Amino acid sequence: MRSLLRWLGLLLLAGVVSACLPAGGLNAPLADTPTPPPTGTPTPTIVWFPPTPTRTPPPTQPFVPTPTPQLGKDQILLEDDFSQREAWVTTRTSAGSAAYGVDELTLAVASRRAYLVSLRRSPPFKDFYLEMSTRVSLCQAEDQYGLLLRAADEWNYYRWVITCDGRTRLERVQQGAFVVVQDWLESPRIQAGALAENRLGVWMFGREMRFFVNDLELFSARDPVWDEGLVGVFVRAAGEPPLTVSFDDLLVWSLDRTQIPTSTPVPTTAP
Repeated sequence: MRSLLRWLGLLLLAGVVSACLPAGGLNAPLADTPTPPPTGTPTPTIVWFPPTPTRTPPPTQPFVPTPTPQLGKDQILLEDDFSQREAWVTTRTSAGSAAYGVDELTLAVASRRAYLVSLRRSPPFKDFYLEMSTRVSLCQAEDQYGLLLRAADEWNYYRWVITCDGRTRLERVQQGAFVVVQDWLESPRIQAGALAENRLGVWMFGREMRFFVNDLELFSARDPVWDEGLVGVFVRAAGEPPLTVSFDDLLVWSLDRTQIPTSTPVPTTAP
């Protein structure tokens, strides 16, 4: 009886074990775990420093200097070759002389720190563009020469100063005392030293003024005091003479108001 029970127990155990084994017995391969299919949307790759397109530069244009406009230069009002000996005030004193040469007016200083002036007797000008040539024969660095503009007499005018070392400024002279309108500027456009030749140009319209040397603009300025007057020239020795400057080839044009811009330049400077 006891043997029968042991035999039945072994049969029961064998059945349980066979139920737990995979189909095909112990040697049957285990079933693979199914892999999920791809979703179809790949994960994007982050590019931290994306390439930038190469810029194609525009065609290079050659630089062409633009000349300063003359702002309405119209008809010639005066052409003076200095052949009319009565047109300018001449003088000869211990300080020096203002005298005619060969188609030129020459101012020569004969004493220390002398100041010589010569005005053209007529006509007065209001709004105009003027050009005059200057030639320095003898001078020192701080000696001065230049133009008198809108002059009422020898004591009231605008004075455009050029020095022999290449500086310039604009002054307003009233009863012999001066006020600086444009302070000292230095420019390589001004030929400096003895034997220097410069072509000076001045544009005046109302209170606005522009100043040129050798066809290039140096600066512009505004001042409301003198609006009309004569043209003149001057020299001033900074120390001991000699100082000699000649002036010639004077041209003055009227201005065509229709050609003048409604907004004209504010005071500026040039190197």
